[in-house]
Amino acid sequence: MNHLPNFRSIKIAILSFTLISISVFSLHVSANSKTDPNNARRNINTAIVHILALIDKKEITAFIKNYSKPATLKKC
Repeated sequence: MNHLPNFRSIKIAILSFTLISISVFSLHVSANSKTDPNNARRNINTAIVHILALIDKKEITAFIKNYSKPATLKKC
């Protein structure tokens, strides 16, 4: 009986941790700067898209369709 986690679950866990780190950092940077407050959201969305692209093509397509602005959809 094999009790080791499969590679996909390890990959998802590592990428999820990375996403959380990027999100916290982006929010921290935007809170401490006088730039456009939407930059943090844009950075987080970009990070999510990149991480989902590494995990699964179907997941990135669903994320873009559900959470992106219409201008982003035209580029895809």
